[in-house]
Amino acid sequence: MSKEVSAIEAIYLILDSIEDLKKQVNLIDQSIKILNNKVYNINSSIDKLSIPTEKTAANKIPKKSSFSAQPSVPEEESESSGLVLGKVKVYGYIVNADRVPIVGVQIIVSSGSNKIRDLKTNRDGYWEARLPSGSFSVEYRHKNFKPISKEISIPNNVTVYEVR
Repeated sequence: MSKEVSAIEAIYLILDSIEDLKKQVNLIDQSIKILNNKVYNINSSIDKLSIPTEKTAANKIPKKSSFSAQPSVPEEESESSGLVLGKVKVYGYIVNADRVPIVGVQIIVSSGSNKIRDLKTNRDGYWEARLPSGSFSVEYRHKNFKPISKEISIPNNVTVYEVR
């Protein structure tokens, strides 16, 4: 047998369920942020220590070339200002003239001489980073292309910013 409830009681039960779901989503969001911070710190530590891994040892290319198709220790070490967190989702897509995604493009986001992020495009040519508002330099590197640098300025009033 099921207990009958009035429409108003059902609405309150639904509202309570929604509040519970919001709390769970917030908890998941906080956990993801914490995990992202830990991964970034680990990657930064590896970069600073220049610990060779199978991938970095196999894919390290001479300093005269500034491109890397696979994750590797960057050729030029720049001082990192530490963990930089932001509320703005900054993203972009890297595609060729035929609109085909380019996989493995290295994206280096810097503020002045401080490297903030070092990441790669995925199989869809997509990349994403969380940054605060302000001015940044974005450099794209790939073994088949010349490096490209862009200056971006993220306004204070946005939560999402696409780099084109």
